[in-house]
Amino acid sequence: MSESRRSFFRNATVLGAGLMGWAESLRAQKSPAAGAKGANQPPNKTARKRSSGPPMRMQSPDIPDLPFTLEGETKVFRLIAEPVKRRIVPWKTLDVWGYNGSCPGPTIQVTQGDRVRILVENRLPESTSMHWHGIEVPIDHEERAIQPVAGRISIAGRTIEPGSMLVLRAGQPVTIEALEDARLMLLGGAPLDGPRHMWWNFVSSSPERIEQAKADWKAGRFGQVPSETEFIPLPE
Repeated sequence: MSESRRSFFRNATVLGAGLMGWAESLRAQKSPAAGAKGANQPPNKTARKRSSGPPMRMQSPDIPDLPFTLEGETKVFRLIAEPVKRRIVPWKTLDVWGYNGSCPGPTIQVTQGDRVRILVENRLPESTSMHWHGIEVPIDHEERAIQPVAGRISIAGRTIEPGSMLVLRAGQPVTIEALEDARLMLLGGAPLDGPRHMWWNFVSSSPERIEQAKADWKAGRFGQVPSETEFIPLPE
């Protein structure tokens, strides 16, 4: 658990690009206001048949959309994983890893029914992996959960408010009804091999390693983050 903050920043791929593919609301929705900003390319014929109006866009403040090209009816996106300078406050800029010059990565706008191809180029000094948000979670995942980011949804007659997380039963299919324009995140996977303990910035399967990390931090045995001079003491 004595992994340095430097390793954390350098070895974790920073905030993968968000992929948000949205199904239309199952209830009748009012048409978007005239002049609302649409996608940078029209949806394909299949998507147009399924929707009575322009698709709802994922709004990502201060995060650009990833442009795409069309090859027939396929949207082709090109992602570049690369080192990025991220200004977090006016007086502080960090060296981080992101996509296409952005951290968090750019938003990939897609519509239900779209054919999509994503080409990834790795310009990082080591191998990388990607974490997608918004892809359908198969039922065979033992652990699954749904979290609305905006807008209320309903599952089995139960209303789920934004910011809440609903953990689903293993192997049980669910039907999600959007009660209004909504954005949500689906997540899931295999269960952990055991419980995890968390204290401050330290997470471990071993309480003893947490205690060792506390001692190492207090004694200054963690590695130095480049250009970082401030030391944050352990909480009391």
